[in-house]
Amino acid sequence: MTLSCYVLYLMSKLNNSKEDNMFDFAEVNFENVAEVGEKIQAYDFKPMSDRPDHYVIGTVIAKGMIQLDNGTYYCDGYTIMCEEDTMTRRVGQIIYVPFEISMMDFNNRVRIMEGKLV
Repeated sequence: MTLSCYVLYLMSKLNNSKEDNMFDFAEVNFENVAEVGEKIQAYDFKPMSDRPDHYVIGTVIAKGMIQLDNGTYYCDGYTIMCEEDTMTRRVGQIIYVPFEISMMDFNNRVRIMEGKLV
């Protein structure tokens, strides 16, 4: 077990709370949230009361290994066609949503969309 995996393991043992503001290390990987053809919402940053939320909504067009244009491995994640963006600059573009983002991850960073956001 690598040191970083061991640290995550220890931290998960310390986290016994299921409160919304606590991170659940069991949900660190969002690989099983959606399938190709489904619509997801993915946050850029953890929502906080003192700043606006930043996220994209799009349809999953591929799932799995993501490579850069030169063929270099980037990460495993969702490839989505962006349909909504709180910052508006990515609408109509293909973007990538990693399954995991290490220690900066948080509960519900990626979720399936079952209807229009309110």
